[in-house]
Amino acid sequence: MSYIRAEREGDWLLHLTTFRKMLPYYFAAGHVNYARYGLYYLRSMEKLPPHVQGYFLQGQHVTRQIRGIWNGLWSDQFIESTFMRYSHSTGGIIGITLKPEALGPEPPHLLQD
Repeated sequence: MSYIRAEREGDWLLHLTTFRKMLPYYFAAGHVNYARYGLYYLRSMEKLPPHVQGYFLQGQHVTRQIRGIWNGLWSDQFIESTFMRYSHSTGGIIGITLKPEALGPEPPHLLQD
């Protein structure tokens, strides 16, 4: 819950503290990639240049679709929600692959009789 709070509020120090506390659980659960790259991520974030760290301390490590508090999103959630919103709107990409012109020309090896 602390990690979610850190992201929603844009609290960089809480983000780092909570992430550090989550790392042993990644190892214990056998999530090798999260454990390995999580440790790398944590070490990299601890060595940020001062000007970047200043931005992150101001809450600029999260994205927001609207101004306010408690509405920060992880970048992957922001990208996915934005993509889903635009893709389902009029003129979006849903259904575009059903149109023959969207599929492009047939590869030559498939055109043989």
